[in-house]
Amino acid sequence: MNRAFHVLMEMIFWVLIFLSPMLAFLAIGMLMLLYVDVPLYAFYTAAGVGILTGIFVAEKIRRKYGCVNYMSRILATPDIEPADNEDEKKRCR
Repeated sequence: MNRAFHVLMEMIFWVLIFLSPMLAFLAIGMLMLLYVDVPLYAFYTAAGVGILTGIFVAEKIRRKYGCVNYMSRILATPDIEPADNEDEKKRCR
């Protein structure tokens, strides 16, 4: 059960990491299509570059850090959590 949950979380976070550059390139392609009046294949090219970039970034992060570890570091909020020792409390004041 624990292993299945870990694999599921890795897959969910991999998709989230993949979506970030993909959606950025899709937005660029859509803006080019709407405002610059480029042919439709420019949008498809931007979408393809976004998909390839998303796969590359997600796989690089998965191999180097692990998706769960990477996302937990990004989503952590240590600046608003209470300090555990006195040195950290003094620095916060």
